[in-house]
Amino acid sequence: MAGVKTPKIDDNKKPVIFLSHSHKDADLANVLESQFNAVFGKKAVIFEASSIPNNIPSGQNFFDVIRKRINNMNLILFLLTPNSLNSLWVWFEMGAAWNRYDKKDIWLVPLNLGVTNAELPPIFKH
Repeated sequence: MAGVKTPKIDDNKKPVIFLSHSHKDADLANVLESQFNAVFGKKAVIFEASSIPNNIPSGQNFFDVIRKRINNMNLILFLLTPNSLNSLWVWFEMGAAWNRYDKKDIWLVPLNLGVTNAELPPIFKH
């Protein structure tokens, strides 16, 4: 499409995917990580989610870690469920990601599970 800037992924680096989800959907997040590893090979893609054990070291400021990771991601996968649409953290992550999306330097990918298109946040309706 004319005038649309496509985010670039450095071919010399592993793609980094951040999974935004509700902690109530941690089991789904773990399944997604397993599937990414099965399809692409373990650690061919760096998959980060706050519900992965030891993904955020104890003693670190959770807010700062999440914000920095969003600023360094190639792609953010939003696991959109009834739980996540009611999660303040997921909305925070959407807001942080929107700033980068508006600059066209990140991919945002919604994954709807148990949520209709009509229930999606405006960021994913276009």
